[in-house]
Amino acid sequence: MYRLGRIAGPFLVRVCAAAAVFGASLFAQLSDIAPLLIRDVTIIDCAGHAPRPAMSVLISGGRIAAIGPAARIEAHANAEILDGRGKYLIPGLCNMHVHLGTYAAGKRALSGYLAEGITCIRDMGSPLDDILRLRQETSDGTISGPAMVVAGPIIQGPLPFQMPVFISVKDAAAARAAVDMLHRRGVDFIKVQDAIPHDLYAAVARQADLGQHSIEHLGGRFWGVLVGSSAFTQAVVESYDPQKAASLIRRFRKNGTWQCPTLVVLHTLWADGNHPR
Repeated sequence: MYRLGRIAGPFLVRVCAAAAVFGASLFAQLSDIAPLLIRDVTIIDCAGHAPRPAMSVLISGGRIAAIGPAARIEAHANAEILDGRGKYLIPGLCNMHVHLGTYAAGKRALSGYLAEGITCIRDMGSPLDDILRLRQETSDGTISGPAMVVAGPIIQGPLPFQMPVFISVKDAAAARAAVDMLHRRGVDFIKVQDAIPHDLYAAVARQADLGQHSIEHLGGRFWGVLVGSSAFTQAVVESYDPQKAASLIRRFRKNGTWQCPTLVVLHTLWADGNHPR
């Protein structure tokens, strides 16, 4: 999965659509598309290696079939050839925290993600019917967009209002029922909001039977990961302790828990002054 550009060149969307392919249905559709050769491009693999100039990439059947020096990679007889001179190719990017929202809003946004080189997204809370429709239509090729993994609505404790992006649960039985419903509808994972009471969180976790596999925003509004790396009685940043942080990270690693920091959100909160003092 690679993205082509100067940083962003005219072939970007076509390359992403051809190279960033997920799911059996989309692979089947691309099996009849002519091979694509991106010739004489500079590859940046994002793995810490030096840029590799004068390389060619052959895409066939929706997969990268060959990567090598331009002089050694030959095009298939029916291949389309893109001239990559002066351009760069990087792996497709994943946006790990988005909220596409309604079907109409999400549909407008998806092609823009592809144009930015984002070939997969993780939707962290959107109305259920809308997000499942968007996931299905991007998967079967009805609309263009990145591959999607979705949570559907966020499970939250008792709320005095209703919103399509939340499922408000008042007790453990309702929490378990919410998990079962989302599972039946086919979401990829369950998301809980950071203010959910502990007993309801425990009911969700037991019913999902998977454990906490990611934490967003460094622990949400309550800065849980920062607090876990600091002293709660002092400003969390000023009291940051590398040893506490290392211990917490080792525990995350042992449990297979990812941390998605959403740095843009945190920067905005910090700039607005909504941080501990």
